[in-house]
Amino acid sequence: MHKKKKKKANEPKMGLDVKEIVVEFLVTAAFVTAALASGGHPVVCGAALALFVYIGQLMGDHANFVNPAITLGLLVTGQIEGVRAASLLAVQVLGGVSAAAAVLLLLHSKR
Repeated sequence: MHKKKKKKANEPKMGLDVKEIVVEFLVTAAFVTAALASGGHPVVCGAALALFVYIGQLMGDHANFVNPAITLGLLVTGQIEGVRAASLLAVQVLGGVSAAAAVLLLLHSKR
Protein backbone atom coordinates (compact mmCIF):
# COMPACT_ATOMS: atom_id res chain seq x y z
CA MET A 1 0.00 0.00 0.00
CA HIS A 2 1.29 3.43 -0.95
CA LYS A 3 1.67 5.81 1.99
CA LYS A 4 1.32 9.54 1.50
CA LYS A 5 4.52 11.44 2.28
CA LYS A 6 3.99 13.85 5.18
CA LYS A 7 4.73 17.48 4.37
CA LYS A 8 7.13 19.28 6.69
CA ALA A 9 5.85 22.45 8.37
CA ASN A 10 8.17 24.78 6.45
CA GLU A 11 8.02 22.93 3.12
CA PRO A 12 6.31 24.94 0.34
CA LYS A 13 2.98 23.62 -0.93
CA MET A 14 3.51 22.40 -4.49
CA GLY A 15 1.17 22.21 -7.45
CA LEU A 16 -2.11 23.77 -8.38
CA ASP A 17 -5.36 23.02 -6.65
CA VAL A 18 -8.44 24.16 -8.57
CA LYS A 19 -10.54 24.38 -5.40
CA GLU A 20 -7.91 26.62 -3.80
CA ILE A 21 -7.93 28.92 -6.84
CA VAL A 22 -11.75 29.15 -6.81
CA VAL A 23 -11.87 29.78 -3.06
CA GLU A 24 -9.17 32.47 -3.34
CA PHE A 25 -11.16 34.21 -6.10
CA LEU A 26 -14.41 34.09 -4.13
CA VAL A 27 -12.89 35.23 -0.83
CA THR A 28 -11.06 38.13 -2.52
CA ALA A 29 -14.15 39.18 -4.48
CA ALA A 30 -16.36 39.01 -1.39
CA PHE A 31 -13.89 41.06 0.67
CA VAL A 32 -13.47 43.75 -2.00
CA THR A 33 -17.25 43.93 -2.45
CA ALA A 34 -17.76 44.39 1.30
CA ALA A 35 -14.99 47.00 1.48
CA LEU A 36 -16.37 49.01 -1.43
CA ALA A 37 -20.00 48.70 -0.32
CA SER A 38 -19.11 49.93 3.18
CA GLY A 39 -17.22 52.93 1.85
CA GLY A 40 -14.00 51.57 3.27
CA HIS A 41 -15.15 51.68 6.90
CA PRO A 42 -12.30 50.04 8.85
CA VAL A 43 -14.48 48.04 11.25
CA VAL A 44 -16.60 46.64 8.44
CA CYS A 45 -13.51 45.85 6.35
CA GLY A 46 -11.83 44.06 9.26
CA ALA A 47 -14.93 42.07 10.11
CA ALA A 48 -15.51 41.15 6.46
CA LEU A 49 -11.90 40.04 6.01
CA ALA A 50 -12.01 37.88 9.14
CA LEU A 51 -15.34 36.35 8.16
CA PHE A 52 -14.39 35.56 4.56
CA VAL A 53 -11.00 34.11 5.47
CA TYR A 54 -12.71 31.95 8.10
CA ILE A 55 -15.26 30.74 5.55
CA GLY A 56 -12.42 30.00 3.13
CA GLN A 57 -10.64 27.93 5.77
CA LEU A 58 -13.82 25.96 6.42
CA MET A 59 -13.74 24.96 2.75
CA GLY A 60 -10.40 23.22 3.24
CA ASP A 61 -6.66 23.77 3.59
CA HIS A 62 -6.32 26.75 1.28
CA ALA A 63 -4.28 29.91 1.03
CA ASN A 64 -6.82 32.70 1.66
CA PHE A 65 -4.05 35.27 1.33
CA VAL A 66 -6.54 37.73 -0.28
CA ASN A 67 -3.78 40.36 -0.66
CA PRO A 68 -1.36 40.05 -3.60
CA ALA A 69 1.37 41.65 -1.47
CA ILE A 70 1.21 38.69 0.93
CA THR A 71 1.41 36.25 -1.97
CA LEU A 72 4.46 38.07 -3.39
CA GLY A 73 6.12 38.09 0.01
CA LEU A 74 5.63 34.36 0.38
CA LEU A 75 7.03 33.82 -3.12
CA VAL A 76 10.12 35.94 -2.44
CA THR A 77 10.81 34.11 0.82
CA GLY A 78 10.39 30.72 -0.89
CA GLN A 79 7.33 29.66 1.06
CA ILE A 80 5.27 29.02 -2.09
CA GLU A 81 6.34 28.00 -5.59
CA GLY A 82 6.19 30.28 -8.63
CA VAL A 83 3.33 28.63 -10.51
CA ARG A 84 1.14 28.60 -7.42
CA ALA A 85 1.99 32.22 -6.64
CA ALA A 86 1.25 33.31 -10.22
CA SER A 87 -2.12 31.54 -10.13
CA LEU A 88 -3.04 33.07 -6.78
CA LEU A 89 -1.95 36.55 -7.90
CA ALA A 90 -4.04 36.26 -11.07
CA VAL A 91 -7.21 35.22 -9.24
CA GLN A 92 -6.68 37.84 -6.53
CA VAL A 93 -6.50 40.58 -9.16
CA LEU A 94 -9.44 39.09 -11.10
CA GLY A 95 -11.48 38.79 -7.90
CA GLY A 96 -10.81 42.41 -6.96
CA VAL A 97 -11.54 43.75 -10.44
CA SER A 98 -14.70 41.63 -10.73
CA ALA A 99 -15.96 42.88 -7.37
CA ALA A 100 -15.19 46.50 -8.24
CA ALA A 101 -16.97 46.16 -11.57
CA ALA A 102 -20.00 44.56 -9.91
CA VAL A 103 -20.27 47.30 -7.28
CA LEU A 104 -19.81 49.99 -9.94
CA LEU A 105 -22.55 48.46 -12.09
CA LEU A 106 -24.89 48.16 -9.12
CA LEU A 107 -24.31 51.76 -8.07
CA HIS A 108 -24.81 53.16 -11.58
CA SER A 109 -27.89 51.04 -12.25
CA LYS A 110 -29.69 52.67 -9.30
CA ARG A 111 -29.33 56.21 -10.72
